[in-house]
Amino acid sequence: MIKSPRRLFCNWLGFVLVAAAAHATPTPAPKPISTPTPTPEKTEVANAIGFVLHMNGGWMLEDSQQRKELKPGDDLPAGATCRPVGNEDSELTVAFYDGETVTLVRVDKLPEKPGTSSFNRITLAAKRHFQVVHAVSRGDELRDGVIKIDDGQADLSGIFQNMRADRYLVRLRRIGAEAAAPEPLPSPMTITWDPARPSQVTLGTVEAGLYKFSLLDAHSEGHEPTGTEAAVLVSTPGDYRRLAASFQEAIDLTKRWKGVKPDAIRSFLRAYLEALAEPQPAAAPPK
Repeated sequence: MIKSPRRLFCNWLGFVLVAAAAHATPTPAPKPISTPTPTPEKTEVANAIGFVLHMNGGWMLEDSQQRKELKPGDDLPAGATCRPVGNEDSELTVAFYDGETVTLVRVDKLPEKPGTSSFNRITLAAKRHFQVVHAVSRGDELRDGVIKIDDGQADLSGIFQNMRADRYLVRLRRIGAEAAAPEPLPSPMTITWDPARPSQVTLGTVEAGLYKFSLLDAHSEGHEPTGTEAAVLVSTPGDYRRLAASFQEAIDLTKRWKGVKPDAIRSFLRAYLEALAEPQPAAAPPK
């Protein structure tokens, strides 16, 4: 039987399409997008067991990996040797990450294994922000702390508890990562304080955040700072209980320390207050 030209064309076209499909390169399936795993928070030194809280004189750190001069805030690796350098009055106070402290006055070797306790999170958080704070005044002194602001009113009794009854000229200025730069100086405000009758103080439109609370000289031409100041974490009513309790835990920890200099304690507590001021990570959505 003679096939029609139309049938012959259709057969030829089908043969061509089958042959082309056989030689075509298959399209690869798209690869799934991988989500990176968050890196857990670590110290600067992998095997660190603590950090330098306070020091007098020069100190060297020696281990199998390094030999370096120490400074406040440096991580200290397990098993390393701390050696004083040419000063009879040398001393080195170590804050271990388990919340304990030790003050060295001669060459000594650090423990081989880190300790663990419920204070680890406090000490690690303070280490991230640690810097030396020197107490300028030796008499009346403001105290670092957490205050609650509600409708522009705040209780400053915790900040002023060491101050005598008087009228004070003060300035609150935002500090930390959220502070704008450059930022004009805020206007001073007058606060009347009586420890026998503590009362709410009007702070106006102050927002939640970390502030430097400075006393000013009311009689100087530019209202110069007196040198008495505190770090104050201003909190909303909803966050106050949590933040105040966390800061009190750090205070209770430092009360356990023996022989630690007051400046070192204040430096530690201020560093932890800065850690508390960091924004909290958003809660994961329910699955």
